[in-house]
Amino acid sequence: MAASSTGFAQMTFQVYTRITAQPEGKYLVEPDINLYGQKLLTKKFGVWGFALVEKNWAEAYGGILYAPAEWVEITLGAGIEQCPSLYRLSANIWMGGKGFSFSLLTEKGDGPNNWWVKSVFKYKVGDFNLGVMAWRFHGIGPLVEYSPLKRATIWLNPVYDPEFKEQRVVIGLDIKI
Repeated sequence: MAASSTGFAQMTFQVYTRITAQPEGKYLVEPDINLYGQKLLTKKFGVWGFALVEKNWAEAYGGILYAPAEWVEITLGAGIEQCPSLYRLSANIWMGGKGFSFSLLTEKGDGPNNWWVKSVFKYKVGDFNLGVMAWRFHGIGPLVEYSPLKRATIWLNPVYDPEFKEQRVVIGLDIKI
């Protein structure tokens, strides 16, 4: 996907880190790099792609995009993951307008516990987005995004992960390229 990035009309490079509190006052720091791109081919149909790299996991996939109205996009995709079964499937929806947005992102690989989900609800207030994010392997908590530049957004997401019973802080930077 990176080789074909010049063909995408909208690209976002994201770097973030999960910081998890550990026993005895230590912290586990886990950096992550993502690249997402999409391009409408007609007014309602397009293509998209995504790649992720972190210390113990990598995946890449892409697919089709359908936008039945200005305020909604639906995507379906398939790709590969760093796992013996290799395949990964994705279905997502984004809805937004008048300062509000909601997205639900899902992934499924082989096996009963090989799934992922992320949901984000945000409201834009000036240069800020305020909201809540629920993200498997990260946690659930408030989200604050600040966009000091038109193409850059800094964000903070203090969370509690009910699955692993851990507190984390997720800090990131999104750059539109």
